[in-house]
Formats: sequence, C-alpha cells, structure tokens
Amino acid sequence: MSWGNSATHWGLVSRLLHWFMAIAIIFMFGLGLTMVNMRLSPMKLEMFMLHKSVGILLLVIVTLRIIWRILNPAPRPPRSFSKLLVRTVFAGQLFMYILMLCIPISGWLINSAANFPLHKPV
Repeated sequence: MSWGNSATHWGLVSRLLHWFMAIAIIFMFGLGLTMVNMRLSPMKLEMFMLHKSVGILLLVIVTLRIIWRILNPAPRPPRSFSKLLVRTVFAGQLFMYILMLCIPISGWLINSAANFPLHKPV
C-alpha cells in the first residue's frame, strides 16, 4: 500500500485521516451528549476542556485532510457508476467536508462569544 492515492485505491494517509476523523467525531458526539446533561462540577469543566481541545485538533486535522485531498486526487469512480451517482457522491463528500469545517469553527465562535477561555485557567 502506498502513502498517496492511486487511480484505483485510497492511499494510507487518506485512510488514516479518514478513520481518525471518524473515530474523533463519534467520540466528540458521545462526549457532548454526556456533558450536556451533567450538573456543573469540576468533572463537567474537565470534559468541556477536553471537548474544546479535541475540537481544535479536529479543525487542524480536517484542514490537513483538505490540503492532502487537493494534492492527492481521489481514485476514479468505477465505470459502472452513472454520472448522477458520481455527482451525488461528490456532493455528499463536499457536504461532509463543509460540516467538518463549520462545526468546529461554530464551536470556537460560540466559545469566544460566551467569553470562556479556550484553555484551563492556572
């Protein structure tokens, strides 16, 4: 398996970025659902700090992923795919990239507007 994408297969870097993002997004969703129902406590504040930190990490990783995708084009779709299916897949992927960018940015903006520090006070 090569680092970069080929005409028929995703490369190792693309696969690692994909699965890291998938696992981190699922983790963040579970963490968010858990902490939203908690009473204010030191544990909840720790979870918020973790949520913010992982959110910033995800923003960096998705930016790297977009750069990698631009530099390493995706494999060609199978010839059996119709043009409509190829366009639909592209639109779905574009929508997912937009979400992966907008959700962490919106969290950052909400956090900034609420005037909570992004880091833990010393």
